[in-house]
Amino acid sequence: MRSARLNWARLCLAIAAVSLLLPWEAGVAETSNGLAVDDGQVTFLALLITLVLIQVKFRPAWTGAGFVVAVSGRAILDLADSGPPDVGLGPVVVALFSLAAAALMLWDLFAAVSASAPSEDEH
Repeated sequence: MRSARLNWARLCLAIAAVSLLLPWEAGVAETSNGLAVDDGQVTFLALLITLVLIQVKFRPAWTGAGFVVAVSGRAILDLADSGPPDVGLGPVVVALFSLAAAALMLWDLFAAVSASAPSEDEH
């Protein structure tokens, strides 16, 4: 079961990486994808690093997915502008799938800790 959760987390992160090709911000004149925006480039780098950390079985890899959620959430809120945010579909998809990946990795982390804890019946 443990590897299934990590495989689902990898799949979620891969979908988040592919969704960087979706519109990231919809400006007045043009729409750009996530790889053309600074936040999207940081997100792509964090996604790649997180996938590598999962592959080498580094338990705190969920922090990378949490960082991706924070960056894409910042892009969704777009607090720098005074008007309402004008975002595309990309940051929303990245945030949702990265949040799902972080939740799956945390679930795996807590499941591994509870599986390795000694039972009270063994004393």
